[in-house]
Amino acid sequence: MGKQAMIQKTLPLLFIVLGYILSSFHVSLFLGVDFLFGSIVTVIVICVYGWKYGLLAGFISSLYTIILWGHPYAVIIFTVEAFFLGFLYEKRNYKNIVLLDGAYWLLIGAWVTLCLYHFVLDMSWIATILVTLKLMLNGVFNTLLASILVDITPFKRWVTRNNSKILLENVLFYSVLSLFLIPIIILVTNQGQREFEKTEDEIKENLSEARKNVKISLETFIDYHLNPIKALALNDSVQKLSPTEQLQQNLKQTVESFPNFHNVYVADENSEVFGFYPPKNKQDDSTLLLNFSDREYFKQLKETNDIVVSEVFVGRGGITTPTVTINYPIHNKGRFQGHVTGALNLEYVNRLLKNEQQDKHFQLSLIDKNQHLIASTSSERKVLSKFNEPANAVEQKEEETISLYKPDQENMAAMNRWKQSFYRSEVKLEAVPWTIIVDAPVRSYQQDLYNVYVKIFLLSVIITYIIIMFSYLLSHNLFKPIRYLGDIATEVQRRIVNRNKIEVGFPVSQFQELDVLSRNLQKMSEELAASFNHVYITQEKLNYMAYHDKLTGLANRDLLAERLKKELDQNVFGAILFLDLDRFKLINDTFGHDKGDELLIQVSNRLKQVCPEDSLIGRQGGDEFIILLSKVNKEQAFDIASSIVDKISDFYMINNQQLTITTSLGVSVYPEDSQDINELIKYADISMYKAKELGKNRVEVFDCSYLMQNQRRVILEKELRFALEKQELFLHYQPKINIQENKVEGVEALIRWRHDELGEVSPGEFIPIAEETGLIIPIGEWVIEEACKLLASWKGTNQETRTLSINISIKQLLNEHVLEKLQESIHSYHITPSQLEVEVTESKALEQAELVISKLKIIRNMGIRVSLDDFGTGYSSLSYLKDLPIDVLKIDRSFINELHTQYGRSVVQSIIDVAHSLQMSVVAEGIEEHEQLYTLIKGGCDSVQGFLFAKPMSMEAFLEYEANLEQELETIIEQANH
Repeated sequence: MGKQAMIQKTLPLLFIVLGYILSSFHVSLFLGVDFLFGSIVTVIVICVYGWKYGLLAGFISSLYTIILWGHPYAVIIFTVEAFFLGFLYEKRNYKNIVLLDGAYWLLIGAWVTLCLYHFVLDMSWIATILVTLKLMLNGVFNTLLASILVDITPFKRWVTRNNSKILLENVLFYSVLSLFLIPIIILVTNQGQREFEKTEDEIKENLSEARKNVKISLETFIDYHLNPIKALALNDSVQKLSPTEQLQQNLKQTVESFPNFHNVYVADENSEVFGFYPPKNKQDDSTLLLNFSDREYFKQLKETNDIVVSEVFVGRGGITTPTVTINYPIHNKGRFQGHVTGALNLEYVNRLLKNEQQDKHFQLSLIDKNQHLIASTSSERKVLSKFNEPANAVEQKEEETISLYKPDQENMAAMNRWKQSFYRSEVKLEAVPWTIIVDAPVRSYQQDLYNVYVKIFLLSVIITYIIIMFSYLLSHNLFKPIRYLGDIATEVQRRIVNRNKIEVGFPVSQFQELDVLSRNLQKMSEELAASFNHVYITQEKLNYMAYHDKLTGLANRDLLAERLKKELDQNVFGAILFLDLDRFKLINDTFGHDKGDELLIQVSNRLKQVCPEDSLIGRQGGDEFIILLSKVNKEQAFDIASSIVDKISDFYMINNQQLTITTSLGVSVYPEDSQDINELIKYADISMYKAKELGKNRVEVFDCSYLMQNQRRVILEKELRFALEKQELFLHYQPKINIQENKVEGVEALIRWRHDELGEVSPGEFIPIAEETGLIIPIGEWVIEEACKLLASWKGTNQETRTLSINISIKQLLNEHVLEKLQESIHSYHITPSQLEVEVTESKALEQAELVISKLKIIRNMGIRVSLDDFGTGYSSLSYLKDLPIDVLKIDRSFINELHTQYGRSVVQSIIDVAHSLQMSVVAEGIEEHEQLYTLIKGGCDSVQGFLFAKPMSMEAFLEYEANLEQELETIIEQANH
């Protein structure tokens, strides 16, 4: 026998054992009513393994009820249930086992239970009906839980490895039934608990009321008979302490007025009687001169000198009823002189207790301080007998004055144990040391509680059976049309997928919801069929959008990477072109994003025109494009790239406005440079940045040295962060010569960097890095500080009238702290603001013209001179020149280099004339030849600077240079004029 077969044989036995264990687990709905769960396993075994195993499971799991209830009749009832369900479920193929179980209890189980419990166990009819109704509800609930486990959850498939599907009819039936049955059981539980608590509250209320009434009656009785005794003790005839006719008359009147007194007498301080009525006792003996000094109450009376009530006695002086003496002291000036005593008959107390009890469900008892019974409504208790606590009972404190006494048998059924219990309340009297005890046996209230329980369960069972039938009819009537609609949906799906016409007859149902569902399904099917072709088209569009740029329609990076990977896998050679539009951000910010987008579209169209047909053009993002050239070598790629640069640089017409833009382009080739997609793009990107460094509007093909340069750039950025801290930065100064007056008018401060390992680092290398990283801000502040410090050191020297120019980047100018730094430094070093000159680059200034102009105006209002550097390289420079708040215009060296041509001379002369017309002085930079100097002198240029006069130098070298400058200036200018 295989392992799997062994498991299948063993599982039913394990379930049967589980059923027995589960039977021992029961949940108390409320006192005396429990739900058992063993039949859940029985129903599961029937459904999974058949009626034979189910019958065995029903028998074994119900055996525990013998221990629980003490009789075997529940075993018969549950075993018959298992046979009934198993036979009909398997042999007759009735698959709704909840219906079967409901039928069993209605037709067989209820009647068998009534007969066995009433006639055999001799249980009362009301208790038998209660048990029967509880078993019916318990049985249906357990069968429902088992059916849900078997038919809806994967339980049966796990056990039998059968992948049968769940029936919608069963799901609907179980759902509706559960929706009502579970709340019914919860309501039954809550109502049962409330009724039990209500009964307990009634018992406690009756106890409290009886205790209160009896206490009031008894204390009234005692006070009523204490007053005449007290009155006698204060009477003059008694105070004389001698027998008189008046004394005897008063005693007689007291006894006749208060018939519950057997007798009343007066005794002296030694308890010798000198007045007694009646004069003879019940035995016809004279009562005069009797002495009661041996009595306990007399001793207490002398000690306390206060009222004393004796213990209960019977038989003294011929008295046969329970009696107590009430003793009141006779005082004379506070001294004990004797006492008045009345023998009070307590037979009235017994009648009082019985009158209070009448037909109520409790017993009353009165005991003295020694726990002896004074009176009781119970005929079983004898007067003056010891009142003992109940034997074999456990006290459970309910309230401060109420306790519940239950039989000391933990294994007794809860309801039977409660039935044999009683509630007790005790209270002490204030006037006498007596205790009232009120007992309420539960048995008297149980019948009423059972009547309520039966009503609750009967109503619940009736509602449950109605819900079972309703759930079955609902699920059965709904199931067939729903299944038919499911078949139709399958057919419609097949026809839509195959793009066939839908020719299916949709059902018409009497149920409005199903009819709406059918019509909506028909309408939906028609709409799906009509729109399914559109889905294909939309999918194609989505696929296109996933691999193409939305604005230009060019390929995106994913498509480029996919295509490049394919070519690399097929060992195809080619090239990657990475291009970036120069100054695109300026155009975008100046003319708006709409025109910027239109420019990108026109650029993409030009790329399509100039690139080979088998190339793949893609937009990387922003103004960056990547072009994949297949089957081209390095030279061919360079030629195509050059054509692209030329094509892009032609002017564009956008909304009747002419724009010009250039591009910088980098090239990497594969597989020569790399076979990794990301590396190839990176190499092309590095080459593109190299093209920008070399002046833009050009092509650069990747070279390994670029990687070194890139690595150097990373190193420079790292080291530049510590340059200020290590004091590696310093300033050189280049003199500015006034060529009209032949003198030095000032110097320009130029920053330098000397690294311990890297040596002298060119400003062209580290200034762009400082701009990108933001380090230009602290570096610029350092330059301002150093410049102001130098100007302060010139005071009282020959250089006091010189100006000092410093370069401020646009990023620094736009920083919120630059104005504070300038103001702070001027005040700290007490310098004249006009000695300081700030230079800004024209091309950078015009990128954010309005903000830059506002900042420059503030600087100029501080008294600082403003100079516009590299004039002539900016975009539409002349249109902004009149708006810029500047004092000095510096002509870029690119124009100076063209002075040997007529065009160059004309441009420079125009700039000088325009500047002078705007009240600006002009400085020409980059003067290296005498011919250039001559042209500038002739053209009226104010000042110059360049290598012809001096290179940038340290301040020490400048001071030495200036000392010998006068003769040298005359020589240079004289040579220029010749």
